[in-house]
Amino acid sequence: MSFLWPGTLVLLAAAGIPVLIHLLGEQRYEKVYFSSIRLLKQIETDSLRKIRLRQWIILILRTLGILFLVMALAGPFAGEWRLGGPGEGLILVDYSPSSRFHRDFETIVNILQSEFPGWDTLRVYEKMPPQTLTQKLPRTRPPEHLFFLTDLQANEAMPVFLSNLRNHVNNPVILALNPFRERSWIQSLEIPARYFPAGDFIPVRAVLALPEDRHPLTYLTVNGKRVAQTRPDASGYVEFSFLAESPGHYHGMVKTEGSDHPFNQRYFSLKAGEKISILLVEGEDSYLLPALEALFTVDVESVMPDHFPGSPLENRDLLIVDGLHPFPKAQMARIRRFAQHKPVWIVMDRQPDPAWKEMLVLQDAREYKLSDGQFRITERAEAANPVFSELPGFSISRYFSIQADTPYQPLLRLNDGNPFLYTLRENYIYIQTSPFRLTDNQMGTHPLFTRTLKTVLFYFAGMTRQDIRIGEPIPIQQAGDEIIRPDGRRVKVLEPYTDTDIPGIYTRVNNGRQDHIAVNWPESETKNTVLESPLPGIRIIPAQTDEIRAFRETLKGKSLTPLFFLLTALCWGGELFLMVLNMKKRGKTKKYDRY
Repeated sequence: MSFLWPGTLVLLAAAGIPVLIHLLGEQRYEKVYFSSIRLLKQIETDSLRKIRLRQWIILILRTLGILFLVMALAGPFAGEWRLGGPGEGLILVDYSPSSRFHRDFETIVNILQSEFPGWDTLRVYEKMPPQTLTQKLPRTRPPEHLFFLTDLQANEAMPVFLSNLRNHVNNPVILALNPFRERSWIQSLEIPARYFPAGDFIPVRAVLALPEDRHPLTYLTVNGKRVAQTRPDASGYVEFSFLAESPGHYHGMVKTEGSDHPFNQRYFSLKAGEKISILLVEGEDSYLLPALEALFTVDVESVMPDHFPGSPLENRDLLIVDGLHPFPKAQMARIRRFAQHKPVWIVMDRQPDPAWKEMLVLQDAREYKLSDGQFRITERAEAANPVFSELPGFSISRYFSIQADTPYQPLLRLNDGNPFLYTLRENYIYIQTSPFRLTDNQMGTHPLFTRTLKTVLFYFAGMTRQDIRIGEPIPIQQAGDEIIRPDGRRVKVLEPYTDTDIPGIYTRVNNGRQDHIAVNWPESETKNTVLESPLPGIRIIPAQTDEIRAFRETLKGKSLTPLFFLLTALCWGGELFLMVLNMKKRGKTKKYDRY
């Protein structure tokens, strides 16, 4: 026989309390005065002996009752016990959206916590840093006591997470939620840009997953009003458009009718009608300023490089640095700070100096000057936004080939594979590798250059208002900004707001100005794909009540707790019975005393 909580056995010392009380009680004598010695002869000597015997039996039963009660509380069991007690197990809960919004998620978590009381519960994410998981896992004793509740979403992160789990725990058990099965759900939402002129019709395109032969009514809501509705085609595509009648912020969602599941609604936010405020640091012999002044949708202020330190950046939507001018260190830092929240378009016109190399994270930049009549043609890069596929190809005769220290995302490239326009992933810096000079390219003479410039500007300005995913931070303009959550709660923040735990429209309030930010789940979470072959050494059981309880029974030995509680009840019941008999005998004895 073994015990789940052997530390409780220290309470066995309490069994000595009845013995101590009995011994102390034996030393107390009571004087009884009799009128005649002859009355003593009437006392039943045999009855007194029986009473004393019963007193010893009561003492033994009382002591055994305490012993059995303490042993019952210590969790006695027979055979092999591999379940573990409080603090000896760990329940990992996959808190990614596809699991958290599963219809059975909360029910299964509650069942686990009730079936394994005292075990720690830890929320995990697929991309949790390995050190975070490593710090938590050693708390399990023994290490094989671990459950991982997940839907086994098939993506790049899940196999890595499972491998890390197996390396730190022997024989972990996966409780697999049934694959997500709604009658339909919205996989993605596509809007070409997030910054439009007033009076434009704004296209909205949704992609639905249709596991069943069903085409639900899907509707578009803008600023709280339903403006359009339709049904998806056979491929699951839904096309909408709405008119941005006046300048301002527009936000809304696309939702399928008949379901309130979070995967059946997707949110967006955009801005229309206001001019893009641009500060341009002019370049030498550049044709960019005349092209910008020809656009009615921008408000541009140009300064020479020497005047840039005195030019304010507040309330600017975009900063364009036309040329790698040598700036003081403080101004380079100012550009870097601005790029943390808003776009900076930098045009390379010369070899970068060390300060610019640090800013652009470059190892080297090599200049190429093609012979007369030879050109490279621009084209949309792979994985770039579809808006760039609508741009014409431009002829480039002079450009810079780069070697970067960090991964970057090309938006436009040359037909020799070198990037023409690319962005750094950790901020809003966009770099163009050919200057706006007629001697270096023929972009300025192309009939569609102005339209292309407008498209690029809207893309840059819109990217600062792009939707974010659950768990990602919402940037703030300054400390003290207020965030209004979709559930109506208002939060004052001193740093980027990270508690984006539910999808919806979040409103950032800065000095009375409101910006609407759409927060959605990652598109990868809505894919109906399950990891079919987890790593060896990991057991998988269905996340169902009966399966969990059956597995729990296989882990534990035969519990003896009910037996010891029964013995406790028998001992104390026998003690009570004997005490009643003694009281009756003593009552008879007192009758004799009165004669």
